Amino acid sequence: MQGIILAAGDGSRLKQVTLYKPFLLLGNIRLLDYVLGHFLDTNVDNIYIHFNESERAMDLSKFQLIGDRRIKYGFLSTKSSFHTLNYAIRHGLSSFKDHVLVSMVDTILSKHDFERFIKFCETLKKNESAILVTSYIDDENPLTVTVGSDDVVTEFQIPKEKATVVTSGMYYFSPEIVPLLALAQEQDINKMRNFLSLLLKENHIIKAFHVAKTMDVDRPEDIDKAIHYIGEIN
Repeated sequence: MQGIILAAGDGSRLKQVTLYKPFLLLGNIRLLDYVLGHFLDTNVDNIYIHFNESERAMDLSKFQLIGDRRIKYGFLSTKSSFHTLNYAIRHGLSSFKDHVLVSMVDTILSKHDFERFIKFCETLKKNESAILVTSYIDDENPLTVTVGSDDVVTEFQIPKEKATVVTSGMYYFSPEIVPLLALAQEQDINKMRNFLSLLLKENHIIKAFHVAKTMDVDRPEDIDKAIHYIGEIN
């Protein structure tokens, strides 16, 4: 299995705490190392990390795991998370003939739930993708989701009060999304949420896997919550 970690955001809301979001220290572990640890502890054997151009100044030696032989990385500023994904798939992977696991750099979940998600993903057909979802909401602008029968996603970006779950920043993409990446570029799609909606519009099957709780770290007030949560689940 190949994996991508999207770490190219500028982390503007965390600038008062850290210059580089992946470098953020959560207790005794850096944000990137937390996500990398999950990838490396499972069967993800080729991992590409996409950093923002401004993050070249980071001291990569401070990361505990980035020196692993299964990891490669690159630096490039992009317009959005969708553009980062598109670049990472086209230039970061050695090939895209099988599914690829994709995570935002700040997706915090338990190792147990991560392993359950991977097992679920391994049951998918080649033409099916998956997303990680949760009913726990601690975000001012979450991507809401409706899930129908057989775990199939039926709609994104619905009113929050009608949503059953929200996305958690982790995806398992089928190689059949490749032509839809090009279509999204033609339509000038800039956001990951709009790309996911396009996949549904084009009848691509996306299945949802539900976990009780995940967290992301976007704001300074999220840091203590994340540290406490990591302490609970480890």
